[in-house]
Amino acid sequence: MTQTPDITLHPEDATGARKGGFVRALLASPTGVIGLVIVGLLVFVALAAPLIVPFDPLRMAAGPRLEPPSWDHWMGTDDFGRDVLSRIIYGAQLTLQIGAIAVGISLTSGLFLGLVAGYASGWAEKILMRLVDVLFSFTEIVIALACLAIFGVGLTNAMIAIGIASIPFYARVTHSVVLVEKNKPYFEAAVAAGAGHTRLILRHLLPNVVPTLIVVGTLGVSTAVL
Repeated sequence: MTQTPDITLHPEDATGARKGGFVRALLASPTGVIGLVIVGLLVFVALAAPLIVPFDPLRMAAGPRLEPPSWDHWMGTDDFGRDVLSRIIYGAQLTLQIGAIAVGISLTSGLFLGLVAGYASGWAEKILMRLVDVLFSFTEIVIALACLAIFGVGLTNAMIAIGIASIPFYARVTHSVVLVEKNKPYFEAAVAAGAGHTRLILRHLLPNVVPTLIVVGTLGVSTAVL
């Protein structure tokens, strides 16, 4: 008689094997490390702008204007005598703010819609993804302009409008990744082991969706700023 060994399925094993995989892959790549250092440096400079800028970016000088780069003004001055370097450093704050808020709105909303649609399947998936398809039929600039017409003009409303316009893209990306992950052996093992819905979503699907969204969201920051 042939004996079949007992196999115990542990749904957490699949996630545990993947935990930290994205970070390890990033740190193992020279390009990833260089990119991480550059991004970290930009964020530091933007946050520490009040401490490191040599001049007040709004102060207009009565002296010579449009000066070339010098020891006093490393990047010269503009037509109002303001230090260009100081204005660029302070401008980084606004740039990061616009990109972070706009992408944050679109990424979190798209992540929620994509997770629900991909995991639930059935009528919920059809309704949500058809709604995403309808929004996809319009360009992002049209949706953003429509939102501005509703909310009114202003920097805050512009960031919200840009975020709303990009929701369909992140929802579609999340939905695609969820469908792929649901067909993998580790997820099927977790289902067979009796894992609940919350555990399946938060413990297994979400950690495998986030790395893709980090990459896509990073690229989306520059698009949102433009």
